[in-house]
Amino acid sequence: MLTTDGTETELRISLVAAESATGEVVTARRREAIPDAEVTLTTDLGVRRMRTDAAGAFALSGLGAGPARVRVRASGYAPVARDVTIPDSAGRRALEIPRIELSEEGAVEGDVVDARGDPIAGVRIARDHVPTWLALGPTPPGIAVTDSSGRFTLRELPEGMLTLEAYAPDVGRAHLPGVKVVSGRTTVRVRITLVAGADDTAASSEPAASGNVAVTLGETAAPVEVAVVSVTEGSEAERAGLLPGDVLVSVDGVAVATMAEARGKLAGPVADDVVLVVRRADQTLTLRAAREAVRR
Repeated sequence: MLTTDGTETELRISLVAAESATGEVVTARRREAIPDAEVTLTTDLGVRRMRTDAAGAFALSGLGAGPARVRVRASGYAPVARDVTIPDSAGRRALEIPRIELSEEGAVEGDVVDARGDPIAGVRIARDHVPTWLALGPTPPGIAVTDSSGRFTLRELPEGMLTLEAYAPDVGRAHLPGVKVVSGRTTVRVRITLVAGADDTAASSEPAASGNVAVTLGETAAPVEVAVVSVTEGSEAERAGLLPGDVLVSVDGVAVATMAEARGKLAGPVADDVVLVVRRADQTLTLRAAREAVRR
């Protein structure tokens, strides 16, 4: 991926042989193949997705060498993420990713109420973090939404003690740590209390616009910098290569120092591109993302 500002008088691009990777996805207990599992590979160049075949196998081609993250999800199982490094073999041999085993999912059922104990409809619930902005369309996997009675069921959870987060636009956020999840079972009667004004994302003050970049932003401790907290799955931002943890340096050539400044520059007409300069570890990257219709 190469992004330019159009001022170059000459542009030379050198191509290198692409790398590839293979692997298989099986059940943790019986090592049985899991067909149709979604495999997502995230690198500095963006995101690649595919599904396993009838034998639980997958193959990815056209890859660049370097660090990558593999995430596997299948209905009825807890997702698994694994960090890998794609070696530079000049395209001579595929990386064999160690077999990925998925355990049966755990689930949580409960409700979300306000300070008076009244149910709240339309609240999003997820493990650890709920994105502020979502692309229009179906709710991404890993997020539950409360019904008219404030009830929710969150699936595809791993076994262990987890923290759940609830978020409702113009209401706030709430965290519930210490939720026990057991593989193959449903944890019931979980209650999350959401208090108005507890939103720490400043979303309510962000400008309305026809389009935006589907990322949740946050601010670091001093010195204050604007960082990407989450990137909506399947969004244009994800396809552009934005990753959680990226520090936003500038938008369309203008430096941004606060979330309000950043959101003001990210918002605009749908389908228009924005050029983002981000700092990732010791690298400075220039990425181009298309605005899309989003919802809070």
